[in-house]
Amino acid sequence: MKCTVERDPSLARHSAPEPAPGPRFTPALRSLPIRRAMLVALAGLLAMLGGCNPIKPLPDVEGAEYVKLPAGGALLHGQYLRPAAGSAPGNAPGNAPGNADRRAPAIVLIPAFTYLGLREAMALAERFSRAGYHVLLLSVRGMRGTGGRDDCGLEQTADAVAALDWMAGRRGVHPRRLAVVGLGRGGQLALLAAAASKKPRAVAAFGAPADISAWRATTGHPGIAEWIGTVCGAGRRARLRSPAAAAGRIEAPVLLIHGEDNRRVPPAQSRLMRDALTRRGGRVETLFLSGATHRFSPEQSERAWRRLEAFLRKALR
Repeated sequence: MKCTVERDPSLARHSAPEPAPGPRFTPALRSLPIRRAMLVALAGLLAMLGGCNPIKPLPDVEGAEYVKLPAGGALLHGQYLRPAAGSAPGNAPGNAPGNADRRAPAIVLIPAFTYLGLREAMALAERFSRAGYHVLLLSVRGMRGTGGRDDCGLEQTADAVAALDWMAGRRGVHPRRLAVVGLGRGGQLALLAAAASKKPRAVAAFGAPADISAWRATTGHPGIAEWIGTVCGAGRRARLRSPAAAAGRIEAPVLLIHGEDNRRVPPAQSRLMRDALTRRGGRVETLFLSGATHRFSPEQSERAWRRLEAFLRKALR
C-alpha cells in the first residue's frame, strides 16, 4: 500500500540536511528482522506526526460516521457527527421550546493543514456536536489521502461548497441554518466558500490568511513564503486565492478570531479581512487574543469558544 508523506510547509527550512557520504550499515543492521523493525518504527513515527494514514485520511472521531463525497474528480473524506444525545433537537441553537421545526443547524468544519490543527478541529467538532449541531469535519483535496493537489484555495473552495450542499441534504439538518468554520488555511477556504455560495448563513475563521501576497511578505516562517511563491503565485493568481479580494461577495456575517502573537499568519491578515468587509458593507466581528499564537492555550480556547458559540446562536437562529 502506497503512503505519501505530506509536510507542513513551515518546516521546509528546518528539516535535517542530507547525510554526508560515509560507511554503509554493518552486516548486522542489514539483517531482515532489524530492517523490518526499523521500518515499522519509522511508519509509527510518521503516523504520529500526521505524515500519512494508510487507511483513512482523517483519524476516527468517537460517535462519528466516516463519509466520502465525490467532488470534481476528487473523493473528499469527512467525519460526520450528529447532535449528541440530549443536546438536540430541543437544545439546538435557535430551537426554542414549542418550535414545531425540530431540524438542527449544521457546521462544515475545515481543519488547518497540519496534524496538530487537525487534532484541534476534531476536539471542536465534538464540542459542536454536544452543543446541538450536525458537524462535518472535512478533508479537502490536497489533505492527507483525499487525492488531488493542494492548489491554495481554487478547487479546494469548490470542495467546501460541495460539502455545504451535501450537508444541506442531510436528514434532520435545517438547510437555511448552515455555517462554515475554518482553522488556519481552513479559515481561508471557509471565507472563500462563503463568497462562492449563498448556503452558509454564518462563517467563522481562526487565524486565517486573507491576502495571499501580504501573507507571503509578512509571515515569520520562510518555508510558508516559499510555498506561497510556488503554489499560490503572485498578482492575479494570488488575488484569486485571497478572501479579502472576494469580500464584496460574502453576504453572511463573519467572525474573525486571531492570536495577536501569531507569527505564522500575522493578525494583520484578519484586520485586512475586517477592513475589506467593512468597506463593502459586510457584517463582521473580531476577537484578537492577546498573547495567543497560531494555537491557543486552554484559557484562550475557552474564550474563543464562548465568542464563537454566541456568534453562531445569533446568526443561525
